[in-house]
Amino acid sequence: MSAPVLRVRGLRKAFGGVAALRDLSFGVDRGEVVALIGPNGAGKTTCFNLIDGQLAPDAGDVQFESRSITGLAAQAIAHRGIGRTFQVAATFASMTVRESVVLALAARDRHDARIGPGLLPAATPEADALLATVGIAALAERHCAALAYGDAKRVELALALAGNPRLLLMDEPTAGMAPQSRRELMQLATGLVRRGEAAMLFTEHDMDIVFEFADRIIVLDRGTVIAEGPPAAIRADPRVRAVYLGEDPSA
Repeated sequence: MSAPVLRVRGLRKAFGGVAALRDLSFGVDRGEVVALIGPNGAGKTTCFNLIDGQLAPDAGDVQFESRSITGLAAQAIAHRGIGRTFQVAATFASMTVRESVVLALAARDRHDARIGPGLLPAATPEADALLATVGIAALAERHCAALAYGDAKRVELALALAGNPRLLLMDEPTAGMAPQSRRELMQLATGLVRRGEAAMLFTEHDMDIVFEFADRIIVLDRGTVIAEGPPAAIRADPRVRAVYLGEDPSA
């Protein structure tokens, strides 16, 4: 891998005295696709929320491209080059697919505070190119509220890509999708990331998707890393099997 993109060091976060993350540390390099997995409550979404500025850590630091982003607002972090998708597809329900992407492009260019009648025609070619990239150009005039869930996931990916991210955070990107649609979305996302020399960190409960698409896997349990490595090593790790299958690692 050519260069570090993300470094998480000693992150801690508690809610009402319950520790969600405990001294969490890991990194993601440029060109890597890394899966962050673990049982429900392991701290995966909390970790994402700390990276993209939706939450502030109790301790620790997040560095993006060798600069600390800890304490920055989510919008400022997005402008630095971190994009995100969510467990439940986040789109603008009252807008058409094209209008949604145009709004994301305006936010990238810091024009979102002065959106007017001239914005849509000016940004339409770039928006349409993004929709073609994610395979839904034919849905440009469809309202987001009327989309099938798999198509809404693709719109959300287009919204994230509108910011030209160098790090893409994808939280349960295939949740609620049919098996074939899951693979298609991940093939699309990982291909775009690798061709653009960006990086991806994703969470996922579908282990077939994890083992097929991740270059490296980080396993969390109760807010701390219990295993890290390539898919083959993680598949065979007794601690991981204990967490997921209830096996006794000492047996």
